[in-house]
Amino acid sequence: MNFAEYQTEALNTDQIPAVEGSELIIPLLGLVGEVGSLMTEYKKHLRDGDAHKLFKEGIAEELGDMLWYISNIASKFNLNLQEIAEDNLRKCNDRWGWRDSTETDNKNTSYIFDNEFPEHESLPRQFEVEITEVSQDNSVKMKAFINKEQIGNDLTDNSYKSDGYRFHDIFHFAYAAVLGWSVVTRSILLLTKLKMEVVQ
Repeated sequence: MNFAEYQTEALNTDQIPAVEGSELIIPLLGLVGEVGSLMTEYKKHLRDGDAHKLFKEGIAEELGDMLWYISNIASKFNLNLQEIAEDNLRKCNDRWGWRDSTETDNKNTSYIFDNEFPEHESLPRQFEVEITEVSQDNSVKMKAFINKEQIGNDLTDNSYKSDGYRFHDIFHFAYAAVLGWSVVTRSILLLTKLKMEVVQ
């Protein structure tokens, strides 16, 4: 059974007539209620542990009820559930790309923009940055290290008062980790320049 078939059959079990003002609010409230029931099942699992023996069965039932309400809402908006599912997967793939491109246990959910480039032109797939604050030349500076070697320039605040600017390289490292790309991080790591127009 695919989503289109499920949607057709599920609609045949709809007990709420299409009365204006209620045909949408009932399944919408129903979906919210089932989400609450799902959380109740998980609460019982947290509270009772293995003593809650029907945990997976309860979760499956609540997810099934949620699926029914989602299907019903789609029908009443004249939407195709199969197309919704396919479009959602396509969006996820476009946004996040593939997973585990380095074939490790560390699942990477970001798109690896430089996946096809040589290692010396690619961002490292895993690295740790140590950020250290030092007092120097009558100012507070931030230094960044990878494997005890300093990377990038010393950073200070952007004003006479502490404004946190000295921490801003953290954002560039986060872009590399979460988005899979950071021009500044590439520059900091002194990576060989690749054909930037391919990625930019």
